[in-house]
Amino acid sequence: MPTEPTGRRAAKKAHNRAALLDAARELMIRDGYRDTLLDAVAERVGLTKGAIYSIFGGKGQLLGALIEAGAVDVGWPPIGDLVDPDLDLDGQATRIAQEWARLSGLRVPMAAHSFALEVASLTLRDPELFDAQAERMSIHVAELADVFEGRVSPSGAIVTRTGAETFAGAFAALMQGLAQRAFNNPSERSPTTFVAAASALCQIVETTPGGTSIL
Repeated sequence: MPTEPTGRRAAKKAHNRAALLDAARELMIRDGYRDTLLDAVAERVGLTKGAIYSIFGGKGQLLGALIEAGAVDVGWPPIGDLVDPDLDLDGQATRIAQEWARLSGLRVPMAAHSFALEVASLTLRDPELFDAQAERMSIHVAELADVFEGRVSPSGAIVTRTGAETFAGAFAALMQGLAQRAFNNPSERSPTTFVAAASALCQIVETTPGGTSIL
């Protein structure tokens, strides 16, 4: 019996992997991770549960692949579209903060937020999921650091790579916290809140208590 060419098999596997990820995200957002059955995920794209085990290894690994693909990200802005090389640190941070505020005001389905929170809880108990989530966050922070590096700080200093990474981590945590607050309390969705926080962070992290710049 003739065998399927290697290239065709690889392309088919890649297609099935993408289809399963899309189906899993849709069902897990709708039903939650715990209540989503692998049989239902596979059936949605005309495959069997065995295909999930063959491609991913299991339900936990399927969720890990979703995290790595960014399918669990909710409200994270497209940083690359917001880069302006002519802006200083405060200006660039403000621009990103404005978009973060805008996204926090969109009518993202409650189920998507619930799923993201469920995943966050699961990562605290599963080392592999925790690592996948941490890796995803490190990618986001590195992307932000790339944008902030070389900018002019409020004091006129040039932001170093180390300083950019420090600032990016703090900035991401601050924006995510404000976005979650805005989701829980719609009255907190004012772009002014996000912008003011970003500008304040630029001032706060510029200097350590000892007077040494960390940017």
